[in-house]
Amino acid sequence: AADSVFKKAQEIYPAYEPEINAEREEAWLRVYNEGIVALQANDIDGAIRMMELADAIYQGRPEAKLNLGAFYANRNEVDKAIVAYQGALEILRRPVPEGIDSATLAMWQENEQPAAFNLAQLLTFSERYDEAEAAYREFRERYPDNLDVEVGLADVLVRKGDLEAANELYDALLSRTDLGYREYMRIGVGLFEGEVYDRAAEAFRQALKLNTSDRDAAYNLAQSLYVYAGKLDEQKKAQGADTKAIDAKLIEVHTELVAAAQHVVDLDPANQNILAYLARSYQALSQLSADRAKQNEYRNKVAEVLDRHEKATVEMANITVYPDEGQVRVVGTLRNLKVKAGTPIRIEFTMMSMNGTPVGTADVTVDAPAAEGMVPFEVVVPTSGEMGGWKYSISH
Repeated sequence: AADSVFKKAQEIYPAYEPEINAEREEAWLRVYNEGIVALQANDIDGAIRMMELADAIYQGRPEAKLNLGAFYANRNEVDKAIVAYQGALEILRRPVPEGIDSATLAMWQENEQPAAFNLAQLLTFSERYDEAEAAYREFRERYPDNLDVEVGLADVLVRKGDLEAANELYDALLSRTDLGYREYMRIGVGLFEGEVYDRAAEAFRQALKLNTSDRDAAYNLAQSLYVYAGKLDEQKKAQGADTKAIDAKLIEVHTELVAAAQHVVDLDPANQNILAYLARSYQALSQLSADRAKQNEYRNKVAEVLDRHEKATVEMANITVYPDEGQVRVVGTLRNLKVKAGTPIRIEFTMMSMNGTPVGTADVTVDAPAAEGMVPFEVVVPTSGEMGGWKYSISH
């Protein structure tokens, strides 16, 4: 009621605006603070309700919108989060209002960058790629040379299908010396989706150098090399004549693929897919090698891998880790291939630092389902340091 009569008063006499805004801001502050109290009590529903009321009362401050953007995003209410962040940025990018103290202004300026980045990410997640690209480019103009923004923009360009522009950006990114493991992983995924498989392998190779414990980096490297080898095979068939250069490259690619696949096997030993990559590469190397002894060695390796695949008793899939303070929660699925139904199967997970040092171990036991059946598992692993990756062993 107060809102509607304030609007009517201002419509009749616009000069009332400063007084009305002062009343609105005072009410906003009271309700906003109630939202903060609810948040501190872990009453998220109450905090959202108060922030929504505060935002309805007064549109001249961004704090409620910023909080709502984060709340909505955490609840996967992406469209509402986008609207909240857009509203917050509209306020943050206006000329500085009169009467704003220096501490509040500094807080506003500090919040603009994360709000703009979160908005761009949410727009990407919602597949609103044109808007996401515009958001990233506007961010770049305001705050040049932000690594996360460069990677995010390249990702959006790939999703839009603008591969030429994306690859130019990826070339620039891969020439940088300040990339970390996570940046290399994101770049690798973007290049793989853009079907630039050799460059994707380059990015995953660098990620694995920085984090030798990461199963995903090793698997993604193997997968990129596998697809790249397939592309080289297609070139070889199309070329027809002298293929020595392509053969040399194929030997190089498959040799690295074997190493990457074996790395995955060491960490994720009940993964059946990686054994297929491994067998295919050994087979290719046996065909590409000019040395008879090497040919026989590789054929024996193929037989060993196929035998391991055939004798596998269980398969692990959908392994996901959720790091938290002092612990890591691991969930996944086990598929029974050859174990008698009801047999206890023990799975021991070891969490490792980025250089391979163990930082925690725990195990879980599940009963084998019927043949070809699947059973979910979950285990919480206490950790004594930051997790870089995981491995496991199985016994029954």
